[in-house]
Amino acid sequence: MRDRLAAALVNQSAQSLLTNDMNKLRATINKDDTENTRDGLKADAYMRILLLLGSCPGTVSGIARNGKTGALEYVEKPASDLNLPIGVYMAGHGGRNALKFEKTNAKRVLEWVAGGKDGIHDTAYSLADNRESTLSGKEIVFDRHAATHSYKGKGNDIQELKGIRYGVSGIVGRIANPRVLLTLDQYTMVRWVTYPLAVALCATYNAVAALTNTFGARLPLANPFSKHSEHFGFNIGIGGAGNQYMSDPTKTISSDGKSGHVYMNVKGNIMGVGLEGAAPRTSGALGSHSASGAADQFSAAENEKFAIKFGSSTFKSYIKNYLDTNNILGNKILNSYLQGSKYKKEDLVSALKDAGLDVVKQGKSDYLLTNLGSNVIKRTSDSVLPDNYGGLKVNYNKAALDEVMKIDVKSLPNELPYFKPQNDLASFMKQKEIFKDIDNKPLLKNNPDLSLETCIKLSALYEVSTTGRDAEKQKAQERLQDIEQSLGRAINSSANNKIIYDAVDKHPHMKGLDGVVDAYRAGQDYVYNCERTLAGPSQNRTSGTIQKILNGGSKAQESQAHKNV
Repeated sequence: MRDRLAAALVNQSAQSLLTNDMNKLRATINKDDTENTRDGLKADAYMRILLLLGSCPGTVSGIARNGKTGALEYVEKPASDLNLPIGVYMAGHGGRNALKFEKTNAKRVLEWVAGGKDGIHDTAYSLADNRESTLSGKEIVFDRHAATHSYKGKGNDIQELKGIRYGVSGIVGRIANPRVLLTLDQYTMVRWVTYPLAVALCATYNAVAALTNTFGARLPLANPFSKHSEHFGFNIGIGGAGNQYMSDPTKTISSDGKSGHVYMNVKGNIMGVGLEGAAPRTSGALGSHSASGAADQFSAAENEKFAIKFGSSTFKSYIKNYLDTNNILGNKILNSYLQGSKYKKEDLVSALKDAGLDVVKQGKSDYLLTNLGSNVIKRTSDSVLPDNYGGLKVNYNKAALDEVMKIDVKSLPNELPYFKPQNDLASFMKQKEIFKDIDNKPLLKNNPDLSLETCIKLSALYEVSTTGRDAEKQKAQERLQDIEQSLGRAINSSANNKIIYDAVDKHPHMKGLDGVVDAYRAGQDYVYNCERTLAGPSQNRTSGTIQKILNGGSKAQESQAHKNV
């Protein structure tokens, strides 16, 4: 299954790979299939996370391609200036996102994500990491006694901390926790013997950590007295529990931790969130959750990661699949490296570049860009490949957070993963009109990282093509057909991702619809403005009085004017 999936993904376009993400996430949160079930509660929690990430000013840090030189460079840009939909940031491509809340403990936000306090499993003292079978009632979230992540904040900056030492400190603290001793009834006799040893181990660890930290070791201390750890998560079936895996129709997606796990780190006023392929110490169809925190080759959405750590076992596996699928037999260095030969790093990097693969630095480590990662940043100079750690960072003031937490999750549409991150809740939610009925808007559905402006224009054309007046309806249909044909020709004639997307973004039919975007931003009926644009000056039947209303009036006035035309 894994080899077949790798071969299927390694040469696909950015369009198809990102569309795969969107299809899988929509199936995950399909409320029609999961209403009032435990899977439905998990889908609600997932949607609340997407809402949090997209409704406040955020920044994306990562790798971009310089538009003038073509060189790869590290940048940080506002998330609202970029084209990736919010779903991509929570599709498990190897990175996590971070949120910081002004004057608010992140535990309060965790409770909201879980649907209330009763959504969190309170008997949190099991030594098991995946407690799906112990959940009851409305419980979906449970705490994990350890993870190889932590966070710290300074001013508006949020930094993710990563390393096995964080996992070790969590485990040591948990086994020495007296609550574990008192609640594990079936192991009481054994624990009374092992508990004093666990306390001695914890005390020794903390003494060694405190001593070595004076020399700059930065070892986290183990805390044996906390009711919960800082690590939480819930299991979710990415692609919809009960559906079949894309890569193997004989295997069924489940919501028990084998087909996806949302990790949440809650520390002070910071929350880190990300999607993992499986719950801790759990094996699924796509692999298992490594005890050391090592990344798998695939995301829970059956997709590639953006980047793979240089020199890891996953790194070798990806190179092998890439060479096999592309039939690259002449690259002697890479082929002999796969057979166990040793090479200097610079020689391997040069050989990878010859094979069409790039290596970039993230923090202190080097990463191989996958086919997906490379194609995403070929899109435009505005495309940024998010960091593996803290790629999207969002800072909430209290008023903005309170506003978001008032949203009824039932009002959120299944198309939510397509929404682009915005700087406020109103702008984020306003995209409902653009992406509604997306199955009948194939240019939007199959090209998820088009710019918001292009999505507005295309959405207006689709609306007019089905609901407009006869003459304008025909013009909209013809324009959409022309754009689809141009995109098809670009795909057939070029492997260059930028050229393919320019076939939509810079199509001549797009240039005439700038007024539609202006109308959308002004809160006017942008679909009606599209219809007026298609009608042209000679056919525009709007009177001078009504024109003044349209230019400066309210949306309600404009709607009435539309009826009077």
